[in-house]
Amino acid sequence: YSPAYSSYEANEHFASGHTMQSPVPGTIAQGTQPFHFEATPVDAIRAGEELVNPFDRSTEAGIASIERGKVVFQYFCTACHGGDGTGNGPVAKRGFPPPPSLLTGKTLAMKGGQLLHILTFGQISMPNFAAQLPPDRRWDVINYIRQLQQQAKPQAENQPTLETTKT
Repeated sequence: YSPAYSSYEANEHFASGHTMQSPVPGTIAQGTQPFHFEATPVDAIRAGEELVNPFDRSTEAGIASIERGKVVFQYFCTACHGGDGTGNGPVAKRGFPPPPSLLTGKTLAMKGGQLLHILTFGQISMPNFAAQLPPDRRWDVINYIRQLQQQAKPQAENQPTLETTKT
């Protein structure tokens, strides 16, 4: 019988002295893709230009992505952004500065790759989610956010403006 070692236990059988070994340099873990961007505003914009959403929201796979994204959004994002994405989550209601609405302004104009960069590295007071969410789940969240934006757009267009209220 060979002795069992726990992951973080010392191990004299390896040159490093550790049971858990580092990956071989230059290898990529199965099921992952390299993310060649830094946590900078310039690279966020570059990510927006270079990265393309792998899901077409009009297909069956895209619809499934939106449904997965809804679940992930509810779990990770509603505390700050609220269930509707307007930035009215419970954290913001208890004194923490509210995040911007995901339905208007800069977020609406951002490309998907830029949103993926933000989910990967975080931004301002938003933490990064790279460790919790693999890239496909981050794209699912983006697809769900786009769905929320699309649903909110007709409502925003039907809101009375200053010109329509003057009579």
